[in-house]
Amino acid sequence: MELWDDISKKISEAADYTVKETEKLTLIAKLKYKLSSVKNKKDLLYQSVGKLKYEEIVLGKETSEELYDGFFSQITEASDEIAELENTIARLSNRKICEACGYKLTKEMAFCPKCGAKRPDEQPPKTGETQTEDADENDTNGQ
Repeated sequence: MELWDDISKKISEAADYTVKETEKLTLIAKLKYKLSSVKNKKDLLYQSVGKLKYEEIVLGKETSEELYDGFFSQITEASDEIAELENTIARLSNRKICEACGYKLTKEMAFCPKCGAKRPDEQPPKTGETQTEDADENDTNGQ
């Protein structure tokens, strides 16, 4: 009877692991889709700035600095969101992003093979912060 209990326990553990990994892969796919959308939005913002500048120089249209500032702030926000999404995807994929060149490092790599920069060490949460990986994943689910 003990043998069947062990087998049942192993099957249950394997099923739980499979469900957890499937959920993680689904979350990564959703985040990659969102990343693609934000990158497309950023590209459209760049195109809009280029069109405004073209019309200003070639066609002589006047463009207010506030309009440019609005585009620039949206581009900055999109860039920040892209970096956040890339870091979340890397963390879920057991990777780190090289701060110097953006290369995706495995957790085992001490140095970046592309640029040679030292991989930053994991920093423990600051006192008062009790955020866990599960909380991070739940935060990205709603985005």
